[in-house]
Amino acid sequence: MIAVPVLAQSFGFVNPAIAAAAGAAALVPIVVHLLNRRRHKRVVWAAMVFLLAATRQSRRRLFVEQWLLLALRVVLIGLGVAAAGRPFLSSSGGVAGERVRARRVFVLDDSLSMQTRGAGGKTRFEAALERIRQLLPGFGEDDVFNLVMTSAGTRTPSREAFGASAFEDHLRQAHPTHLAADWEAALSAARELTAETSILKANTTVYVVSDFARADWETAEVGGRAMNEARRLAAEVDLALIKAAEPGMSNVAVRRLTVLTPLTATGFPTRIEAEVVNHGVRAVRDVSVHVTDRERRLLTFEFESVSAGGSASQAGFITFREAGTHGLRAELAGAVDAALAADDRAYVSVEVLQRAPVLLVEGEPGANPMDGHAGYVQKALSPADESSVGSGVFEAKVIGDSELAAESLRDYAVVVLCNVGRLPEREWRRLGEYVGEGGGLLVFGGDQVSVEHYNRQGAGSEPALLPGTLGEAVRPSGGEGEWTTMTLAEPVHPLVAEFASLRDSGLFSARVERYLPITSTTPESRVVLKYMTGDPALVVRSVGRGTSAMFTTSANMEWTNFPAKGDFVSVVVEAVSMLCGRPGSHRTVETGSPIVEPIRPQDVDLPVRLTSPSGGTLSGSVAQGSDGSLTFRAGPAADPGIYRFQSGERTLDFAVNVPAQESDPGVTETAVVAGRVGGSARVLEDEAESGAEPGRMAQATELNLTVLLIVLGLLLVEPILAGAASGSRDGAASE
Repeated sequence: MIAVPVLAQSFGFVNPAIAAAAGAAALVPIVVHLLNRRRHKRVVWAAMVFLLAATRQSRRRLFVEQWLLLALRVVLIGLGVAAAGRPFLSSSGGVAGERVRARRVFVLDDSLSMQTRGAGGKTRFEAALERIRQLLPGFGEDDVFNLVMTSAGTRTPSREAFGASAFEDHLRQAHPTHLAADWEAALSAARELTAETSILKANTTVYVVSDFARADWETAEVGGRAMNEARRLAAEVDLALIKAAEPGMSNVAVRRLTVLTPLTATGFPTRIEAEVVNHGVRAVRDVSVHVTDRERRLLTFEFESVSAGGSASQAGFITFREAGTHGLRAELAGAVDAALAADDRAYVSVEVLQRAPVLLVEGEPGANPMDGHAGYVQKALSPADESSVGSGVFEAKVIGDSELAAESLRDYAVVVLCNVGRLPEREWRRLGEYVGEGGGLLVFGGDQVSVEHYNRQGAGSEPALLPGTLGEAVRPSGGEGEWTTMTLAEPVHPLVAEFASLRDSGLFSARVERYLPITSTTPESRVVLKYMTGDPALVVRSVGRGTSAMFTTSANMEWTNFPAKGDFVSVVVEAVSMLCGRPGSHRTVETGSPIVEPIRPQDVDLPVRLTSPSGGTLSGSVAQGSDGSLTFRAGPAADPGIYRFQSGERTLDFAVNVPAQESDPGVTETAVVAGRVGGSARVLEDEAESGAEPGRMAQATELNLTVLLIVLGLLLVEPILAGAASGSRDGAASE
């Protein structure tokens, strides 16, 4: 159907393509008539002169009868085909006293923000149901109803059509969710329903019943996909907007609970941060947030004040004594102005390691570890002094480069290449897969490194592991005895942030006599440390879900005296901790996301059980990847809280949070939304206007039955007219 405002339509076709075909089919008799005329060839014959004189008297009558018959056949064929196009006639408000069957598609917002309670204690979702029920008495008994929920992005929307009674039953079963609104999917589903041709689009209205949350509509891109879907709807059918929200609501929420320490191990202080947000017009004071681990309180944050429309964060330290995953919960305490209860809590899953395994690959083995390069890194990660940074956190294993093929890289948090000259192409490929899946890679320079090989396999392969293209080793000024020092790159990377205020640190006084220059870096790379010459000293790069880093000088004393400085330990520990990438971070998700966990080879035959926060069991399945790895997948998770994954003796905690944007109780005026959508979009503001809603809709009546009756009548007339024309020709001939 042509996309014009529905109230302006007067005549049209449900299937315009078939109607166009009807026009083409109607030309067939004319074409046949013209072709037949071209077949006749004029031949002068003396005897025909007398016949022509006899027919001149009846020629005009024959001409009229023949063209009338031709016109009848054109109309007959045209109407016959046009009937298949389903013509209709519409009028604003319909014909008085006439009831036309209509389709009512309700898009009901069931996102988390609809659980916000107003001043009277009623939730927005309850108000939305009331507004819908106010409309139902005015609708026709034969009307068809569809219900589309805005959480359609996480579950298949129902295409079932209901009568009025069944629709009311479904409304009684409807409930709000803890999910974000997926407006693109919901409006797209509504548009698909309006495309069904059992009921005319002119007799279809889509009702969007929502709080029109500010986070969804006020900040929506004008050309966004959800807004485009709304515009398409308004261009094709009647679109009514119904708001179910009180303006000026306030809400205080725990926006997030975050682990700031890159690597968490038993006995090692872990920094935790909680953020509180105030979606209100007044500041709130004396806000307390308790952090618990399986109902055991670990920490309490006290916020003296949180400004109106602002947020505040506090951080503290927790020391875990047991390895494994810990599901932490941060919860508001005391009398807080919270209109939405579900966002009073935030969750995070923390994987606490007994030790973080690190694989050190030595490219120049010696009689003892300190004769090569990897020994210095091993000493930094596992110092003899238990009070040193990183003591007890890492478990470092040193191997030769020829032994790498025998190692399972997935058993290590980080792999460190120390002055490794060359590696087989297969090992580079394995390293690429390992880092892409979330592993960490640290590369040190040295005199064994083949620059050409590294550039081809490490920087030129896909994915590229190195942060840039290497050049041959250089001295700072090209001669013996020359050296340079290191400084922080701008902006300061978190890895070395603690050194920003320590200008007398050994990091800045260490001498570097040789290094491998990085002649160009990739867009995914970031320089952390640089030499006073301007060349990068330490560069990091994101690769898939993991990270790689390169120290362009050596890990031993051949090219630099940095390993003799105490801050070498700090930099190495921070770098390896960062490359670990916080194991278990995939276990903190939002509602609407699946719960995914790799299955260890030794657990393949063990049953898997996933328990929800309410104690119910979630079903899942195990799938095998192209590399043979197994992954358990369940969900999506519908409710916030701590989910427990159990496989044999292995127990893991998953943390599921509500979408942060749903905490904002602010709304967008429906008039603003209607203006941005355009087309037929209109606003139903109050109960009085809702009661008059059925009369607002254009009504249309299909004419295909009428057209078919006309065609039947013409079929009866056509033989009579054809016989009369034939008789006239015969009579003229006999004369």
